Amino acid sequence: MELIQKLFFQLRSDIGGFGASFSSDISWNIAAYLGHELPWYRITPYIGYRGLYDDFDDGSGNDHFEWKTWTYGPQIGIGFRF
Repeated sequence: MELIQKLFFQLRSDIGGFGASFSSDISWNIAAYLGHELPWYRITPYIGYRGLYDDFDDGSGNDHFEWKTWTYGPQIGIGFRF
């Protein structure tokens, strides 16, 4: 069952910001990928889905800037192993 042995699933996440210095108040990211290593040159195409949340504000009064956003959607890519 070489087909299954070359199949992979990856779930990744991180969190950051915490209002330190010039960073976001909070920022976090989560992504899930499914791929299969092809027999040629260790090339791995993959598909996945990613979500990123960012909450940033800075300044006060007329100079206040606020950014609260969700960015999410499908991803496709190719990985190479050397």
